[in-house]
This record gives sequence, C-alpha cells and structure tokens, in this order.
Amino acid sequence: MASSGDVLRRDRAVRSYFFLAPRLGDDNLILWSTRYREAIECLKRALIPADPHEITINLKLARLHRLLDEPAEAVAYHRKVVEVCQADRLSQTLLSCYR
Repeated sequence: MASSGDVLRRDRAVRSYFFLAPRLGDDNLILWSTRYREAIECLKRALIPADPHEITINLKLARLHRLLDEPAEAVAYHRKVVEVCQADRLSQTLLSCYR
C-alpha cells in the first residue's frame, strides 16, 4: 500500500508530465500515452471533491482524451463544461431579474 507521501509525489509527477508533454510535440504521443493515462486518473480523483461547477479539470480531461484519440470521452467532458456554463448563465440571468 502506498503512503500518502508516495501518492502526492506521483500526482505531482503526473501533473508535471501533463504540462511538459504537449511541448514535446505529437511525435512523442506513444511515449507519453502512459503518462496521459496517469494524468487522467489523477484528474478524475481531483474531480471527486471538486465544486460541481468546476470546468478546468473537465477541460483538461477532454484535452487528454483528445490527445489519446478518444473522441467520445473528450466530447463527454466538453459536454459537462457546456452544461455547467449554461447552468451558470441561467442562474446569473435569474439572479439579475431579482435585483
């Protein structure tokens, strides 16, 4: 069983790979696909305690799935972002009616 320190170090490493890999170019996609999968797992864990209106993590997940040529998963995360944005816009419109 991994200690919490091990998990934190691994999650930091995955996040650093997520930001470094796109700078290396698409030729390294096969090399980085394992790292992308690790980043996906890390980001999915981050969604658990996240605010329901969180869009940044969903956008990153969509991008990773797109990089891995998984369009259905990418579209699903983009839809979540659209739903949140539409709900936020509706709630702001309703609030402005009561001001």
